[in-house]
Amino acid sequence: MLNYNLYINDILRAIKNIEDSINEKSFEKFSSDKTLVDATAMRLQIIGESLKKIPSKFKRNKEIDWKALQNLRNIISHAYFKINEKLLFDITKNKIPVLKEEIKNISKEL
Repeated sequence: MLNYNLYINDILRAIKNIEDSINEKSFEKFSSDKTLVDATAMRLQIIGESLKKIPSKFKRNKEIDWKALQNLRNIISHAYFKINEKLLFDITKNKIPVLKEEIKNISKEL
């Protein structure tokens, strides 16, 4: 059996790194910092890959588009030219906080 806590910890660490690096930044500040955009994409890639390892029975929160977050990993890995900075920024500001709380809840179940 896989140790799902390893994946949970990867997700939470990536989320914390995203939060720490983006913090109070505006979209303009975010999009003008290519290193930050790349780092954020990499962290979202880690999240997507780790989400694939979490069993679907734990992914009950319908507010989260689990499949889209997992597929984002594929786009970042295989079609980097398709990355949209507005989309990345939106995900970090609006989707990641909800995911963070749900991952914490899943962690308690494990």
